[in-house]
Amino acid sequence: MNIKNIQIRKTVKSDFNDIMEVEKLAFGYDKEAELVAQLLENKTATPILSLLAFSKNEAVGHILFTKVMLEGNNNSPLMHILAPLAVKPGFQKKGIGGLLIKEGLKILKEMGAEIVFVLGHMDYYPRYGFIPDAE
Repeated sequence: MNIKNIQIRKTVKSDFNDIMEVEKLAFGYDKEAELVAQLLENKTATPILSLLAFSKNEAVGHILFTKVMLEGNNNSPLMHILAPLAVKPGFQKKGIGGLLIKEGLKILKEMGAEIVFVLGHMDYYPRYGFIPDAE
């Protein structure tokens, strides 16, 4: 597999089964897939940015960004949460997650997003510009 051959695009409703498969295989259980299914249907989480990565015609990675607001602050900047990021086991550690993050952040910036939060591995996300919170 050549990373240059990975195609990334926004998801559409007909991608639902591919998204669920990627999430279940990446995490090894259904909990993340169930969370993603709920978030995709949650109107308060819009605008949502959902991207799939493909190797040839196979969906191999998925990333989801959902909108978040500060409670009691209607004038808060456009903010999103990155969760989850999933890559099928046979395609992990090949740069696909990084491609999804970079493409997602680029699109969010074009949408006017100012802040993106992530709950994830402290050793992974800083290489994409995320700053760990103090312990």
